[in-house]
Amino acid sequence: MFCLWFSIQAWIYSQDTSLFSYEDTAWVFLLALMSLAGGIFLSSLSYLMIMSLKNEYVETGIDYVEKRGRLGKVTRVFFQEISSYDYDVDSEGGVLTVGAADGREISFEVDYYRGDYVMAAIAIRKANGRWFDPTDETVHQRLVQIASDGTARRYIKAHPRDDDLSVSCGS
Repeated sequence: MFCLWFSIQAWIYSQDTSLFSYEDTAWVFLLALMSLAGGIFLSSLSYLMIMSLKNEYVETGIDYVEKRGRLGKVTRVFFQEISSYDYDVDSEGGVLTVGAADGREISFEVDYYRGDYVMAAIAIRKANGRWFDPTDETVHQRLVQIASDGTARRYIKAHPRDDDLSVSCGS
């Protein structure tokens, strides 16, 4: 602070002294101090924003989808809890939104977060009228096959929205 004050005074007095007085030094110092504080504040704020965005993720497990949001809130929806879905074909990466009956909702880009596996689980649920247990090895292999060969994506593109998946669920 002293160095900043001294350098401003030295700069002012090295100029034409008829333009600046000693009282003007305080205002110039205050302006420089506010600029410095504003820069530090904006740098800190941008660092916090970058760190909060960096920690976002979507995880697709064997029987669930989990998303961690910007402020650290983790939302997990198990496949059996999915009561609705909406697939936006027009968006880049294909955005799939799955919702539970209690209001939890996860929206993510299918191409970036293994969404084909989730789409396969939804497609099998729609085709068979009930949820299967994805932790069963044969069901899991079938889900992986449907997800990898593109069958699930084609099925979901043909039926991009359903608000009634929880009806007649079985395990």
